[in-house]
Amino acid sequence: MNVGTKCTLYFKCQKLKDTDTFSKSDPYVVLYRNDGTRLSRVGRTETINNNLNPIFQTTIEVEYFFETKQDFVLKLYDYDGHKNDDQNDALGVVTFTLAHIMCSRGHTKEFPIPPPGKGSVTITAVDHAATREDTIELHLYGRKMRKMDFIGASDPYYTLHRLLPNKQMQLLYTSEVISDNLNPDWKPQPKLRVGQLMGADSSEKTILLQCYDKDVFGHKGMGSVIVSVDDLLNASHDPNLCFPLVKENKKQNQYGNIHVKLCKIVKAITFSDLLSLGWQVNMVAAVDFTASNGDPKDLRSLHFYNPQQPNEYVRAMWSVGEILMDYDSDKNIPAFGFGAMMPDGQVSHHFHLNLEPNPYVQGMPGLLDAYQRAISTVKLYGPTNFAPTIQATAVGARQAEVDHIYTILLIITDGEITDIDDTIDALVDADDVAMSIIIVGVGHGCDFAAMDQLDGDNAALVSRRGRRSRRDLVQFVPMREFANRPPAALAAEVLREVPAQVERWALIKGMDRAQMFPNVPVQVAPSAPPPQKTAA
Repeated sequence: MNVGTKCTLYFKCQKLKDTDTFSKSDPYVVLYRNDGTRLSRVGRTETINNNLNPIFQTTIEVEYFFETKQDFVLKLYDYDGHKNDDQNDALGVVTFTLAHIMCSRGHTKEFPIPPPGKGSVTITAVDHAATREDTIELHLYGRKMRKMDFIGASDPYYTLHRLLPNKQMQLLYTSEVISDNLNPDWKPQPKLRVGQLMGADSSEKTILLQCYDKDVFGHKGMGSVIVSVDDLLNASHDPNLCFPLVKENKKQNQYGNIHVKLCKIVKAITFSDLLSLGWQVNMVAAVDFTASNGDPKDLRSLHFYNPQQPNEYVRAMWSVGEILMDYDSDKNIPAFGFGAMMPDGQVSHHFHLNLEPNPYVQGMPGLLDAYQRAISTVKLYGPTNFAPTIQATAVGARQAEVDHIYTILLIITDGEITDIDDTIDALVDADDVAMSIIIVGVGHGCDFAAMDQLDGDNAALVSRRGRRSRRDLVQFVPMREFANRPPAALAAEVLREVPAQVERWALIKGMDRAQMFPNVPVQVAPSAPPPQKTAA
C-alpha cells in the first residue's frame, strides 16, 4: 500500500454572497472527495455567524499522493439551523485537485466561486511530510563507567543497532575505542538518516546502544540501553538526563551512564517543500518507433491507432500525463521519437515527434496529435537506443533547473534496449540533474530484462569509467501487469518513487532547508517521556 503525506487544509472565504435578509450569512464549508462515481464526505468546518469573509479555525485532514489524481469538491453553505446540509442555503461549489494546491507557492491557492460575483475561497495545505532524507547528528559521552580490568581503567567503545520488527538487529555505527578512561568523550558520529533509527514514529524505542571494554582476550560487555529518537533529543537539552547502562541477570548493575552532548535533526528538503517554493514538474515524452512494434496499419501492431480503442502507447501517455499536467503551468510538453527512418531516408534516434522545428506540443491533446502524425509519416526502423534521448533531455533539464523546473522523462518502448552501456553512462552522468526517468514497457511478448537493470532499486548503476550513481532516477513498469486494472493504477505505480528521487537529488545538490526556510524553527525535542534523571 502506498503511503502518502498527511496534510492539514485551512479555509477562508472572501466576499461571499449574502443570502440573509436582516443579517449577514452564517457560512460553513463541507469537503467531499470525488472518486469519479460518487462524493464521499471528508469533513466540515465550524459555522461563523454574520460574516461574509470568514476565516475558519476548524481544519480538515487529508492524505496527499503525488502519483494519484485526487479530486475534491468544496460546498459552501449558509447555516439556517438545519442539520441536513442541503436544507441550508447554498453559497457555492468549488472543485479542485489537491495537486493544484500543493504546487502553488506556499501551498496556498484562491479559487473563485462560480458564477462571478459569489466571492472566493482560499485553501492552504500544511503538509506533515514523512522524512526520507533527514539526518541526525549525535555526540555521546560516558560518565562513571565501570572498571572492568584488574590493571588500569576500562577501554570503552559503543555500538548502535536498529531493532527491527522481526527481532533482528541492524548495526549502524561502532565508535572508536578510548583507552584507559572511565569518562570517555567519543567523537561525534557521522550523520545517520533518521529513517535508519526510527520506527513508526520518533517515540518508538528502536535504538540499542551497547558499551564494551576492549580487551586482548575478548571484548567485555559494559551494559546496554534501548532508547528512542525522542529520548536522545530530550537528553541533549538537559545535561542531567542520562541513560544508565544495565546488564541483564546481573545483581551488580552499576555500569555507568551515557549522556548526550548533541542530538540534532537536520531537516532535508522535501518534495512538498520544493512545490511550495514554486518549483514545477515538467513532462518530456519519448516514443519508440522501432520496427518490432509492427506495421501501424496492421491491427496487431502496438502502434495501430484507433481513437475508439486507444493502444498501449496512448494509454501510457494519457495515464501519466494526466497527473503531471497538474504540476505544469504552461502545459507545454517537449515530445520526441526514436528508432525511426525519417522521410529523407535518415535513421533518427532522437527526433521531434511533431516533425516541426520546435518540439513543444500543447497539453495531452497536442501530444496525441503529434503521435498520430508521426505514425502516419515516419517508417518504423531501429535499433532501440535510449542514450541520445536521455542525454538531450538531461541538457534541457539542467537549463530548466535554473527556472525551478524538475523534469520527468517518460519513455514508452516495446523492446530490448540495444545501447545499454551508453544508457548506463548517460544515467550515471545525470545523477545530479533535476530529472527522473519513467520507462513504460508495452507489449506482451517483449523481453524487458535490461529495463530492470536500469531501474536501480537493487543495485546502484556503475558507468564504464567506474563511477557509481549517487541516486536511483529510473522507474520501470511493464504495462502488461496493468492490463486488467484501472488506468490510474499505472500512473500511481510509475510515479510512486518520484518524490523520493526528487529529495535525493536535492540532497546531492546540497540544498539547505534552513536557508530556504529561514523563518521555520529548528526541530527540538517533542514531548515524550524523558529518560532517567541522574546526577552527572
